[in-house]
Amino acid sequence: VVSTEYMGTRTSIPDSILESTHSRCKYDCEPSRYLSKFGRLWIPFQELSLDLTASLRRSSFQLSQLSSRLAERSFSAVPLPGTGMSDAVFIHAFERKVSVLHTKTTPKKITVRATDGSLFCYLLKGREDLRLDQRMAHILKCINQMLRDDSKAESKHLMSRHYTVTPLGSRCGLIQWVEGAVPLFTLYKHWRQRE
Repeated sequence: VVSTEYMGTRTSIPDSILESTHSRCKYDCEPSRYLSKFGRLWIPFQELSLDLTASLRRSSFQLSQLSSRLAERSFSAVPLPGTGMSDAVFIHAFERKVSVLHTKTTPKKITVRATDGSLFCYLLKGREDLRLDQRMAHILKCINQMLRDDSKAESKHLMSRHYTVTPLGSRCGLIQWVEGAVPLFTLYKHWRQRE
């Protein structure tokens, strides 16, 4: 019998309970038994890690893997990003294939089919506030209007090439895809490799 005091109360524990607890603890605390169970606990996490690593290396995937609602839905009253209601070009559907660009924020290239049958590509960027980019694109649009109004600038065909930026929130948005454009980071990387 072992006597113990807990919160001011004296308690006696019989030897039989101590022995059974000790033998159970000895059996339950056997390292090889726990290590095999512990190793099995991590298997789902290892599989998830492998799946995520494989998906990060992929250069494309199906839209249904990103959003089943976008993949299955057909639109008709939603204007294309960067166009107004007066332009009357609306989203019909999203193409099934989504391309992944392997840069720092891994943006996705999505293609939208318009109601007139034409295709429009956009860059879906996350982890970045595109509201400032939208304001800069608006400033470039205003500068182009001023250049068109000036006869000297108009005769020289001066204008800036801009693209639409549509923030979807404070941390993501759509940027109009400009075909044939070279990202600044690519130029910088080539320059660094030459040195």
